[in-house]
Amino acid sequence: MCSQWLIVFMLFPFLQVDLTPVVGLDGYVKGAEHQIDRFGIDKSYVYRVTSKYAGMNLTLSITFNEGNEPGIKLDSIGRYSNLDMHLVRLSDNKYSIQHTDFGKTTALYVIKDKMKNKLRFTKPANVSEQYWHLTPLSDGSFRITNDFSGPNMALDVPANAALFSKPIMSKIGANHLGQHWILTKYEKYDSNACPIQKEYFFTSINSEFEEISYTLEPFTIALPHFSDNEARNWFLNTTYYRRYSQQCLHDECEKYGFLFNDSKEHLNIHIALVNNGVYYDDACGYRYDEAALRRTFVAPNHVSVVYDQAIIYTVPDAWSFQHFLDGIGPKLVHSRRYFDKYPNAKVLILEGPRFDRSVKEIWALLGVNESNRIIHYNRKMKVGAHLLINPCRAPGIHPRLWQDARSMYWSLINLPKPTSNLLIYVQRTSTNAKNPGRLILNEKPVIELLREYAVKNSLIYVQYDHSQQNDYIGKQIELFYNARIIFGIHGGALSNINFSPSGTIIIEIMPYRSDKSSLPIVCSMFKPNAFKPCGGYSYYVQAQLLNQSYWILPNVVDSRTNVNVNITRLQQLFDSLPVQHYID
Repeated sequence: MCSQWLIVFMLFPFLQVDLTPVVGLDGYVKGAEHQIDRFGIDKSYVYRVTSKYAGMNLTLSITFNEGNEPGIKLDSIGRYSNLDMHLVRLSDNKYSIQHTDFGKTTALYVIKDKMKNKLRFTKPANVSEQYWHLTPLSDGSFRITNDFSGPNMALDVPANAALFSKPIMSKIGANHLGQHWILTKYEKYDSNACPIQKEYFFTSINSEFEEISYTLEPFTIALPHFSDNEARNWFLNTTYYRRYSQQCLHDECEKYGFLFNDSKEHLNIHIALVNNGVYYDDACGYRYDEAALRRTFVAPNHVSVVYDQAIIYTVPDAWSFQHFLDGIGPKLVHSRRYFDKYPNAKVLILEGPRFDRSVKEIWALLGVNESNRIIHYNRKMKVGAHLLINPCRAPGIHPRLWQDARSMYWSLINLPKPTSNLLIYVQRTSTNAKNPGRLILNEKPVIELLREYAVKNSLIYVQYDHSQQNDYIGKQIELFYNARIIFGIHGGALSNINFSPSGTIIIEIMPYRSDKSSLPIVCSMFKPNAFKPCGGYSYYVQAQLLNQSYWILPNVVDSRTNVNVNITRLQQLFDSLPVQHYID
């Protein structure tokens, strides 16, 4: 969005790029009179350009902090103009890939050096470095090549592509997904996109901006408990371990765990209070853009709606129980006080296909009723508030935030001292699961083992099917508050561990494919060496943040991604649990 780039030009006056707009490189070119060409490219639209390797959540983006010329990077999908790419047709299958902001246009080109692989944006010109070609591939994507780099090199994303990675030109490889690009039509091209005189947002730093900040202490996450070498070896070969093992003190991960001490990602908490602030589809997380954070509106008709006060919690999928707990919960603990201070403040959450009853009830317990306070935010809205409260810039993981969030949930209901005498089996069935697969096929002997263990250790066995629970959320919190052991296969219902005390034993069956043994099944769309964030490790991380005792039992899946739990190994795991844990 334009306002993000206004501050860039304010803060970087040394940029020497000639950004004069060019209507056409040669005037009329053969084939240019057709609106849509043979590849389906519509010259009247801008596109989002994503690769099959990096995934649909990361797209090509122009960046203005590369020196004298704008550069290129992968950035998160959102309503930002820096993501818009316009394929200007020069002739049949010959394009200039251009970006327009503030009525100024630049074109993607390959830097003219021996390597022929680095990319920048500059003034459009009739040069081979700016000529691009598309090759349709069998999976519906395109390979993108350049005249200067030659037909043997293609636009590519680097290995382990992640947010802010820089695309390059590299040698064409068979079935290399980093060179498979998806061109998604986004919106009508505007040759005067975001001219300054039409922009109603101002991103200057002013006295109306207030930010409350503090820093948390570094923390470690211990490795899981293992009942056998098979489980240990599986985890030591996972992408999670390989990604974070360099963060272990003295290179002794099993002794010290993984250290997390990045200030921005793990330790710093900021709450911004902006007078006449604007929210416009910004990513609610620790990377929240600084210019977007300070955005304000001039007049009410410049935004979709104006509230007196509004608080932002636009975390992806937080309308669901699982992602409310792992996305909004840690942000609530340092911003909940504003609910009481501003009892009429609107609460912005992302609009979703549903609004889970349990989430609605937690909001109600916090004093935020859907009928008069919750705004289901549509991504096309520009929301203004005379006071915009933004708690987004906070760590996604930190023990203090997660344990304080748990205490907050407990405080919402009148809980006695925990009995800690329940062994809860979190059951996943074909009817209660939102996604197919991950069913325990030999459930009968598994249940028999659990029941026998409960009797032997004076525990009460509880079989929990969340789809059959019609009680108020308070009963659900109380149930898991009294758990001693929670057992289940990886799935969203394990999020209930957020209501269980420190020391609770969490046993997770971790399903994985035999051909991708280093990845949980929910991460199997990744390459084994792609160290990307993956939800497959989420309950391991959550349990450690909550100071619980996490045990992992990896189990291979069948062709339908279901499992037959190895009963011998499961029995060995339960035999490995410390008996003294159950003695009061």
